[in-house]
Amino acid sequence: MMNLLNYRDLLRIVFTYLHSDIICSQNNHFESSDVDLFFTQQVIRKIHPNLLRPYVVYKLPDRYYEMEVLIENPMIASNSYLPGKMYRRTQMFSDIIPLVIQLLTSEALRKMNTYRKILLRRFVTLQESSFNFWNEFYEIIHKPILLHESNYRIRNQIDQYFVRKFIVGLQNSQKLSFYLNYTGFGGHRMATLL
Repeated sequence: MMNLLNYRDLLRIVFTYLHSDIICSQNNHFESSDVDLFFTQQVIRKIHPNLLRPYVVYKLPDRYYEMEVLIENPMIASNSYLPGKMYRRTQMFSDIIPLVIQLLTSEALRKMNTYRKILLRRFVTLQESSFNFWNEFYEIIHKPILLHESNYRIRNQIDQYFVRKFIVGLQNSQKLSFYLNYTGFGGHRMATLL
């Protein structure tokens, strides 16, 4: 009788092959394949798909001449899983977020004690860092003020659709319980618990 590999063992073999340049660290850091699986599970559970792009750029390795392919976002539960090494540095967050920030009323921004440009700059930082600044950005935008349609300048049904989609995404999202440290020991990626 043949022994069948379970899903986790199979993924470990695939990750070992694909992530041979990532080392494992000791103590509070995880093995790279475990990190990738755990991180993906956390994002799927904690960040609502309305706040993520439906498609991301997947960068194929050098042996494929640095090609970029548009794939379904693996951080959304219904999509296929792919190793995070090739897409981790692409823009993962939806453009709904800056659109909705543009629609905020002046009164809402005043109640939040911030400016529109500061929120947009924080979103750009989030977009460039992939998921590293999600917790900080979440603290900024997860305010009761942003959960009411009356705090937005809704001009038509399209604006209303995007605002509602953003509000649902914001209500169903949470902070991540850990983050990837891209500037880890020796330039290798490591995951650190918060």
